[in-house]
Amino acid sequence: MTQLRLRSDVTWREADNEVLAVDGGFKNYASTNASGRVLWKALAGGASRDDLVQALVSEFGITVGRASQDVDGFVGDLAANGFLDA
Repeated sequence: MTQLRLRSDVTWREADNEVLAVDGGFKNYASTNASGRVLWKALAGGASRDDLVQALVSEFGITVGRASQDVDGFVGDLAANGFLDA
């Protein structure tokens, strides 16, 4: 399984059940909601897509289908904005 991971130069902090982050070049900024915070923290240590889906299912009691859609959208946005390792 492919491990997804945040780039090492991303600076981030948790605040009020969300994450605020900026990339190493200060070109992109990200802010998450509670579900994004769960995914972000998993990505900080490295996680597979399946790990991310399971994290949302466990944390919020949503279906695997819904969690899969949320993970794909979130990971796609992070990749498009340069927050993930290639």
